[in-house]
Amino acid sequence: MINSGLGNDSNIRFYLGYSGWGEQQLDEEMDEKSWLTVPATGRLVFFQNKTEIWKEAVRSLGDAYTPILNYPLDPSFN
Repeated sequence: MINSGLGNDSNIRFYLGYSGWGEQQLDEEMDEKSWLTVPATGRLVFFQNKTEIWKEAVRSLGDAYTPILNYPLDPSFN
């Protein structure tokens, strides 16, 4: 993108980590509604406040999910 003039280094984010699933495990978890998903809109993907992206995604799900925003980061504080 940078070489094509479509962006610059302030438009790039790297997220590092690892998650692993067994065969069909993720499909099963999606079918069980174990994951919350939201459309990857341009507004969300390029949300300026990097620390608020997750909260913005949860808010986009509607009021029924906003209590999640008050959960402690460390589950042992729950």
